[in-house]
Amino acid sequence: MLPLARTRGLAATGAGAPASSPARAAARGAAGTRWMAVTTQPVRVPAARTPRRRLLATEAEAAAGAARPRQAQAEARAEAERSELSTIFMAEPPPQTPVQRGATAAMWLGVAALVSVSGFYIVREIVPLGMSPNAVFNDSFERVRNHNEVVARLGTPVKAYGKGASDGRRNWIDHDEYVDDDGAKRTRVKYNVEGPNGKAVVYAEKVKGAEGFSYVILEHATRARHDAIALEDNRKQVSREELQDKVTKRLAKAGAVLYGHARDPWTHRQREELGEFADRVKFLACDRPENADDCAKAQLKNYPTWRVQDQNLPGGFKTLEELQSLARLL
Repeated sequence: MLPLARTRGLAATGAGAPASSPARAAARGAAGTRWMAVTTQPVRVPAARTPRRRLLATEAEAAAGAARPRQAQAEARAEAERSELSTIFMAEPPPQTPVQRGATAAMWLGVAALVSVSGFYIVREIVPLGMSPNAVFNDSFERVRNHNEVVARLGTPVKAYGKGASDGRRNWIDHDEYVDDDGAKRTRVKYNVEGPNGKAVVYAEKVKGAEGFSYVILEHATRARHDAIALEDNRKQVSREELQDKVTKRLAKAGAVLYGHARDPWTHRQREELGEFADRVKFLACDRPENADDCAKAQLKNYPTWRVQDQNLPGGFKTLEELQSLARLL
């Protein structure tokens, strides 16, 4: 359409008019006016709604109408749930009976006791106290690892570990905590040490309130020999008679009974281990008729047999040192 309008405007000026004539100039001005009128008017074409567009619009309106009731229902359900939760948490609990209050108090006391005991043992393992097995292990190993005798035998560096581990971890440390005859608390430990040149076992004991260790002993065994080296030994020298006195007192106090036979040599040797204090401990000779019932009830398998707290101890004959260890447990 635009090229046609432009052509008509040019044709209206006249074909034979000269370029400088007034008539031709006026014709050009009129043509320019008609050209601007044609080109500046916008053409508006109404968009026709096809059947497919009408269908899509109808479906969208239907979906929006259906979503509004569902959204309203969801909001109503959420509001109902909030109201129910508020009722549950803000409602006062029913009053408890005295029995229920007692049971609740006992439960919380039990929980508090469990937490306290667990916390004590956890702290004891993480932060070793002065007389704990881990503290004795740490302190004694510091003396062992730098001792000239240990370095000469095992080499350096030296690592220490407990039972069942050889990778440098402490693992489980064999230990014994007890109170001696003088009322002093003692802790003894046993652990392994290892260096480039071999392995050994360390025995250490510490007394509460005493400076240093009661003893630190290195047990080093090779194919050729077996040595026990006292790296530190502050033990009080006790005579055999003093030890017999202490052991028999503890055994008698615990009600220990020694079963034996007059013609059994190990029975005689067992009593000799107790020395002049042997009569403090109750002795039943099973070859005597008056002791037959007691010996039958004890169900003895050999002579001599120690019986403590209605239980037979295995092993038969025991040295004075073994009886000393036994007496500490009674």
